[in-house]
Amino acid sequence: MLNRRNLIYFLLVIILLLGFILRLHKIDRPLADRHSWRQADTATVSRNYIKDGFNIFLPRFDDLSSSGSQKDNPNGYRLVEFPIYNLLVAVPYLIFGVNLVTARLVSIFLTLGSAILLFFLVKRFLNSVVALLSALFFLTIPYYIFYSTTILPEQLMIFSQIGTLLFFSLWMEKDKDIFRAFLAILFFALAILTKPFSIFLLLPLFYLAWIKYDFGVFKKWNLWIYLLAVSIPFAVWRFWISHFPEGIPLSAWLLNGSNIRFTGAFWHWIFAERIGKEILAYGGLVLFCFGLILKPIKNGEWLFHLWFLSVLIYFIVVATGNVTHDYYQIPFIPVASVFLACGFYYLWRLPHEHFIIWLGPILAIMLILMFWAFGWYEARDYYNINDPKIVEAGTAADQILPKNSKVIAPYGGDTSFLYQINRKGWPILEGSVDDMIKKGATNFVTVDPNDFTPGNVLAKYKIIKKTKDYLILDLLQKNQ
Repeated sequence: MLNRRNLIYFLLVIILLLGFILRLHKIDRPLADRHSWRQADTATVSRNYIKDGFNIFLPRFDDLSSSGSQKDNPNGYRLVEFPIYNLLVAVPYLIFGVNLVTARLVSIFLTLGSAILLFFLVKRFLNSVVALLSALFFLTIPYYIFYSTTILPEQLMIFSQIGTLLFFSLWMEKDKDIFRAFLAILFFALAILTKPFSIFLLLPLFYLAWIKYDFGVFKKWNLWIYLLAVSIPFAVWRFWISHFPEGIPLSAWLLNGSNIRFTGAFWHWIFAERIGKEILAYGGLVLFCFGLILKPIKNGEWLFHLWFLSVLIYFIVVATGNVTHDYYQIPFIPVASVFLACGFYYLWRLPHEHFIIWLGPILAIMLILMFWAFGWYEARDYYNINDPKIVEAGTAADQILPKNSKVIAPYGGDTSFLYQINRKGWPILEGSVDDMIKKGATNFVTVDPNDFTPGNVLAKYKIIKKTKDYLILDLLQKNQ
């Protein structure tokens, strides 16, 4: 007979198993699905660690163009987040070989780890039932089922952000505990190195420190050391990569480059389309609002409201980035799961004084079923292969071309085509073909072979292979 504690952990294992199984859907799909361009950039760095060696501090991808930084990048440097996630993917490659299933499993296990951390965080401040529900919703949001199988550092970001809140709160409980302090530093430093936007977590962290120290919070040397310790790794990384500006993509536009902040379009895209429709899928939005308005009754329960507020501030500050890319809303997922769980729990246990209590559980179930159904309706197309021709052409080019080839693979700057070809090169034409040859281009691969017509500049180069869907040329040989 299971006691209550063992039952809770048994149910957590079942939820984790369910989350794992759900993420096996199309796990072997080619890297040509939603946001494949960003996934390709990340996946290529991991693949190149295997191909070119583990130069951890100079990650490289296959794009040799200047499209990211507006500077010539002949070495293909990719200097954004510190490449911890890329290393986590590359290490299993050493054992299992380079393949997308392995990379996606890394993201999946990070997500399962995030669910475990979220469970213990919520259990600490609320209760075991809400903690289980939070883990369940976290792992069954259809939007996140897809994105937690993508090859993106966001999965490591979420893992480290939740870990930051959990271990910082544990440290505040016993502020003389060196091990807890170390974990709090480690997770926050990791979060910031992975995604600098994690700095917005300072709001809920300050709240936790305020609960502990009240007005003395500004005088505590341990907190100032904490801030210094989590900042140094990021500062060192940024100083290092500043020596290689060609590898740093322009990013200032993410803040408000389109001047969209606080416009009608901003509110529509972030809150109506992304949060209301794609993530919470109407039914979840109702549960989320129920959970959000519940009044905390214990010291510390405002943590989740402050966490949500920090996410809102992030949306506002990084306005153009959030409107442009829907995966930028991933930081909302864990705190949304908590309020979903609170809303569901509240409806299940309505006070009889003011409500028809038997309707509460029915409404809760209907809303969560609506949330899952409509959410899957939105997310199911994320798995689609947007352009199968780049997969076919890339596979053929990878089989035909020498390993040291450098290819021009024009695809509107999208590097997912280059990923399929598995060669370094350019996703856009930078100047004439002759100019590109001078830069080292040896081959031209296109999925628009109709451009190859008599009189076209490409017509003078030797055809290696041509089908109705793609064309591969040798730029070092001309037709006789």
